[in-house]
Amino acid sequence: MDVVFTYGRFNPPHLGHKMMIEEVINKASKMNKIPVVVVSHSYGNKSNPLPVEDKTRILKRWFPQLTVLSSSKNLSLAKIAENFDEKSVMVVGENRKNAFSFLPFNRHALKRPNAAPSATKARAAAVNGNKEVFKNLTGYNLTNNIQNKISKASTITKTKRSKL
Repeated sequence: MDVVFTYGRFNPPHLGHKMMIEEVINKASKMNKIPVVVVSHSYGNKSNPLPVEDKTRILKRWFPQLTVLSSSKNLSLAKIAENFDEKSVMVVGENRKNAFSFLPFNRHALKRPNAAPSATKARAAAVNGNKEVFKNLTGYNLTNNIQNKISKASTITKTKRSKL
């Protein structure tokens, strides 16, 4: 499969991720390749409060035509990428351009704008119940479901640390 792709935790997906995916789609269109997003299955702590199903659902709402794949315990990014043609391109944030050197693809690095949205800021807004800040960072409403999952993961992490 000849693709332009990106990979991330998307926990939660935010407007910076959306811009990255738009770049994947635009680059794929120009290069006559398939745009793909691979979502990490990481889950279960403060930095990864949302299960892959929630993250995938949000991304599919944003980009219904997009191919969204997800990793799992038994299906790593490297394993998924074995299905990608050698001329495929990976789009990454400039801060992550060397993190994927184990993959044999050309990388297109995007510069991160100053004051760019971050998942850390979005999670903090969710934990604090700040729906306006969350929406400004993510582009979607902070539902009770998402807020509960993010808050619960934050509480679990704090509880684990206090027992150490």
